Order: sequence, then C-alpha cells, then structure tokens
Amino acid sequence: MKTRWNGFWMVALAAALLLAAGCDEVLDDESSSTGEPGQTGQTGEPGQTGQTGEPGQTGATDESTPPVFSTATATETGEPTSDLIGSGDERVEAIIAELLDAPQVGTTLTLDGSASRNETEDDLTYSWSVRERPRGSTADMAQADEAVATFRPDRPGLYRIRLIVRAGDIDSAASLTFETLGCSEPVVISGGNITTDETWTSQDGLCPAFVVEGRVNVRGATLTVEPGTVVLFRDGAGIAVESGGALRAEGEATAPIVFRGTEEERGWWRGIYFETERPTNRLVHVTIEHAGSDAWATNSEPAGLTVARPGRSATLRLQNSTLRENSGWGMFAGRNGALDDFAGNTFTGNQRGAAYVDPRHMTAFDADSVFTGNDVDVVRVISGSLDVGGTIRSIDVPWSSEGFRVVDEDVVIEAGAVFEMRDGTGVTVDGPGLRIDGSETAPVIFRGSEPEAGWWKGVFYEQTTSSNNAVRYVVIEHAGSEAQQTNLQPAGLTLSRGGRTATVAELTGVVARNNAGYGIYIHENARVDAISELTLEGNDGAMTIDARHMRRMDAESTFLDNGDDRITVRGGSAEADGFWENPGTPWFVTGNLRVEAIIGIAAGSIFEFDNAARLRVDGCSANCRIDAVGETTNPIVFQGSQAQKGWWYGILLLETSGDPSIFEWVEVRDAGFDAAQTSVEPAGIVIGRGGRDASGNVTNSTFDNIGNSEVDAYGIYVHPNGAVNADICAANTFLDIDGPDCFLPEG
Repeated sequence: MKTRWNGFWMVALAAALLLAAGCDEVLDDESSSTGEPGQTGQTGEPGQTGQTGEPGQTGATDESTPPVFSTATATETGEPTSDLIGSGDERVEAIIAELLDAPQVGTTLTLDGSASRNETEDDLTYSWSVRERPRGSTADMAQADEAVATFRPDRPGLYRIRLIVRAGDIDSAASLTFETLGCSEPVVISGGNITTDETWTSQDGLCPAFVVEGRVNVRGATLTVEPGTVVLFRDGAGIAVESGGALRAEGEATAPIVFRGTEEERGWWRGIYFETERPTNRLVHVTIEHAGSDAWATNSEPAGLTVARPGRSATLRLQNSTLRENSGWGMFAGRNGALDDFAGNTFTGNQRGAAYVDPRHMTAFDADSVFTGNDVDVVRVISGSLDVGGTIRSIDVPWSSEGFRVVDEDVVIEAGAVFEMRDGTGVTVDGPGLRIDGSETAPVIFRGSEPEAGWWKGVFYEQTTSSNNAVRYVVIEHAGSEAQQTNLQPAGLTLSRGGRTATVAELTGVVARNNAGYGIYIHENARVDAISELTLEGNDGAMTIDARHMRRMDAESTFLDNGDDRITVRGGSAEADGFWENPGTPWFVTGNLRVEAIIGIAAGSIFEFDNAARLRVDGCSANCRIDAVGETTNPIVFQGSQAQKGWWYGILLLETSGDPSIFEWVEVRDAGFDAAQTSVEPAGIVIGRGGRDASGNVTNSTFDNIGNSEVDAYGIYVHPNGAVNADICAANTFLDIDGPDCFLPEG
C-alpha cells in the first residue's frame, strides 16, 4: 500500500538528498544554470531526464518511492523573508490546497490558494512564484496574481512553488513542493506502410508517445493523431501521405500535437508530405520543427511541410499551427496543392524563409498568421499563374515573387501588401481583373529585390475588360528591365498593347519611381476612366500616353527628378469631348495629335512638339473645336521641343464644326515646318483648307520664331474656306516671322 508522506518531512528529506548529491538536479531561481534546455545536466536522448535509459525514463529504479508533496503551512522553513513586510500576524495565513496525485510532465496544474485566511478589513492580494525547478525548465506561472493560478511543469524533477498573500501591511507565505513523474517509454515505429486506419494516442503531458525511425507511408487509410501527442523523428525519417491516404492531426490550443526531431537540430528529419486530396487531411494546432533534411521531389524544396508536387495533387486544412526551426522552408506548397481554411499559423525560425508557394496559394493566406523570425523573412512565390480568385492579404513579411500572371478569376490586392520582385520578373493581368487596392496610409508596394532601376520588368495589364480593375495607391519602383512587348517601351506600369484591350477604372495615387524607362506607359488600346494624384519621380521618363487619355489627367499630380519630367503624348486622336488640364509639366507631343471632338485647354498649359509633329482639328463626325483660353499672366504655350524656326508644323484648324475654335492669350513658337495641305501655307496657325470649312477666333496671342527656309511661313494663315474674327491680324502680336505676319483672304 502506498503511504502519503508528511509534506514537511518529505521536503526535509529531499533537501538532504540534494545536498548529498551536490544539488545538481534542482536549481533555485535566484541561481544560474549552465545546462542545455531540456537537459538536467547529464547526456541522453531527448525526453530523458539525465539518465542513460530510453526516452521518457526518469532514472528511478524504485517504483514504490512516493512523489514528494508539501502540506500547506503558514510559514516557510528556511525561506528568506526580505520580501515580507508584516510576518507573524496570525490574522492572515497563506494556505495552498495540496496536490493529491503526482503530476506528469506537461500537465497543467491548478494551484489553489483561495482557502487562505484573512481576518482583517483589507482585501487580500496574491503573488505566486516558482522558487525551485529542474535544470533546463522555463515553465512559469499563469494568473500569478489571482487566488487560483496555473502551472505547467516542462521537465521531470522537483519544483517548489511559493504563495505570498497580503492584507494591508500584514502578509504570510506558504510553499508547495512536488516532483513530476518522468515519461513512459514511447512506441518505436521503424517505418513502412500504414494501409488500415490507425490512431496515435498521446502520453500524459509533454512526453513523447512515438519515435519514428524511417519513412512512414500512409496509403489508402487514415492516420489520426490525437490532441497532445508528441511524435519524435530520427535522422531522415518522415511521413508521406499518398495513394489515397489521409493524415488527420487535430490538436487543441491547450493540447497541441508536436512533430519534432529526436535532436533539436534543423534538418534532422525530413518532414511531412501530402499528395492526396482527401478532405480529412488536416493539421490543426500542430507544431512541426527540426525537419527539412531533404526535398520530397526533384521539383520541390526541403521544408517542414510539403503540400503537393508536380504531377501530384493535395488538399490540406492548415490552422493554428506552428512550423519552426526547419531547414529550408517552413512550408512548400506546389502548383497542384490546395490550402483550405488557412488561418492563424506561425512560421518562424526557418532557414530559407517562412514558405515557398505557387502563386495560386497567395489568396489562401490570411492576414493574422505570423511569418517573421526566420533567417530570411519572406514568403517566396514560384513563377506561374494565379488562377484562383480572392484577396492577396497584407502579411507581415514581403511576398518575394518570381513573377506571376493573373488568369481565370478576379483578384484583389489588399492595402499594405509588399511584393519584392526578383530579377527580370513581372506581374501580368491576362483575362480577369486585378484591383490593386492600397490606401494613402498603407499603399501596396511593388519593388525590386534589389533597389536598382531596371531590376524587374513591371506591372502589365495586357488583356482585361473586368470592371474589377483599378490601381489605387500603389508604389512601383526599380522596374523597367525591358518592354512588356516589342511594340512598347519599358515602364513600371504598362496598360494594354497592340491587338489587346485593357480597361482600368482608375489610376489614383500611383507612385512610380526609380524605374528604367517610363514610370507609366498607357497604350492607345487602354481604357482608363480617371487618372489622378500621380507621383512620377526619378524615372528615365515620367509618363507616356496617347491623345484619348489626355482628358483623364488631373492637375494635382507630381513630376519630380525624372530624366524627362514631361508627359509624352505619342499622338493619336482625341475622339471624346473633354478638358486638358494643366498637369504642371509640359505635354511633349511626338506625333500627329488629332482632335475630333470639343476640347478645352487649361490656362498655363505648355505643349512642346517634336520635330515635324502637329496639332490638328479635322475628320469630325460631329462638333469639334479647340477652346484654348489662357490668361494675361498665364498664357497657353505651343512651342517646339527645340527653339528652332520650322521645328514643327503648327496648329492646323483644317475642319471644324459648330462654334468657332477660340485661341486667346496663347503663344505659338517655332512652327512652320511645312504646308499641311497643298492648298495652304506653312504657319503658326492655319484655319481652313480646300474642300473643308473651319472657323476660329484668335485674339491677344503672340506668334514668334516662325519660318521655313524654303518657302514663306506665316504667323497666321486663313484659307478662303476659313471663317475668323475680322480683326485677327490686328488683335495679335507677331515677332520674328520669316514671311508675312498674317494672311487674310479678300472678301
């Protein structure tokens, strides 16, 4: 029959034995320890307590030796009282309910001081602390300032807990001393196939229940692992779930399942691998550590957890789990995998990074999982197609991308998400929609993995008509390594190309900086409804667009320190009515800029024309004209990109309809390259031509540095089919004109 020993004598005996042994196995918390975590000062396998037996043994040979208990006492024999302020008053007494059974390592103990006595009028306060513990233990109290506290011993051996209660200036202390039981011998699994359903059950506490010595293949059966189970793996061992098998490891918050190495060393064992699509594949409240010794396939990478590989599909629910201290990655998830209900996971302490995944898994990740504390804090994304719709969350580390193409389903990128693009890679939208949904305070960031202009290719909306498309508050930098297509130019952001249409509702708050080529390139096949609050900074060229998008630009964008701060207009036709704002930087026109609608131009706007470029109004199917109304001190300027006579054609009002075009407080310079039609002459402004009618009123404007070395050039030339204000020649100023200042036909 087992005898319950008196706590006082047990404490005394334990102390005497420890003194005789040199006090090697129990450390007062006020002293230091030099042992390794998990060891008690001796050498042995994980799970040992300092002896040389099998894992889980305590080294004790006399099973009749009773566990050590302490009966609650009002005073502590030999306890320092420097932190007590009023001991000796019997109106306050600390009382701890005794433990009835010897606790197992890892078992959560309830320590109850609620029976403590207080005969004063003051409230009673509680303070629990750990005074002695086995070497290597890091366990601590929970609810240490409450009447009932909890404690989970993490090593076999002797513990001493103290409770101090206080009421006003009166206090009392009591101690509880106990010894945790060691671990039973675990089940050894040498490897092989599991072909019938099997359940692995836990030992009490943190004791290992199983030691796996080789590769275990779960085939055509379900392996269930119960909450609290600890499984150790020897060198190179692992679990492969294949051929219709399933692994269901669902722990609990207070009883997680642990898969770890027999040695606490990264890459000690291989890991866990899934290549089945069973809905019962689940890892919930699971810890995987010390794995990643080798990859499971030639096209995968070493990791603690591997989900699918080329040619093999897998489905896994991963929730509230921890993947830590693995060689390679915490997780590798291949193209054929599906991560269902991914939430609340932690990836930390892994060698190469948190995870290495196919693009299709980006929309599976939640924003609450933790990916920090690895040697490299990134989630690496394999080059490929993102064919699963949803939201790419802002996680706590960058997405390190090898490039991806959005196909099949609409995708949203959440505010604050950061993408680090690898050398020569890019993001392409082809078919569905991509809404980049940053905010002023949390923009989406696309940047190079190296901070170097031209490091990566850029973001490219190639072919998409989705109403989901929008680019809001995004930073794009270090891009422009090459053009997205042969007929385009390098740029940070490119919209559409020849033979394709890209519709984007808005470009708002886009920051394109430090890119090779342009910050933004908008092709004539793009359809953009609004462009506002842009910042173009430090690019080779700020921005290039065609005529149809000039009316979408705002007056609030910023152009700073680019190689060319101008907005390059490649020509094209303005086919819809609109207003060309003054963007605060010149419009640089490189081709034939044609107006086929009613266009207004803001005061202060500057247009610079490349050699032989022109601004013309003709081909109208309805009303078309230009209303260019400047101000006395803020004129509208049309000039050559070089201050050279005859550098560009000029303004050609060849066919207008409806009300006349208006040019007031305008300056026209460097024109007269050649006659636009055989029936007219070179000039700063031409109004009318043979077979077509045009009308315009020109007042308070200046024509300067206009000429042509081969024929006469005019400041203003009015064709007989042109209708103008009668005082057109007198109401304007002409300076340095090679030919007649103004030609107005008789009648």
